[in-house]
Amino acid sequence: MMAEVRPGNVIVVKELSRLGWTALQLIKLFRDFTQTNIHFVAIKQGINTRMQTGKLMFHLFSV
Repeated sequence: MMAEVRPGNVIVVKELSRLGWTALQLIKLFRDFTQTNIHFVAIKQGINTRMQTGKLMFHLFSV
């Protein structure tokens, strides 16, 4: 799946647990997404990394 994702794409998941099982996995994915200009949306948690508030919320969840 990740081989098909291009910079500027958005990955949408129902909730964060569908993206990764541990906080460490999510943090690594977020770092990789940020470095390659890929955004994601977690509907249940209301996270949208295309917006500054979404980036902040993700950081708060990952602490």
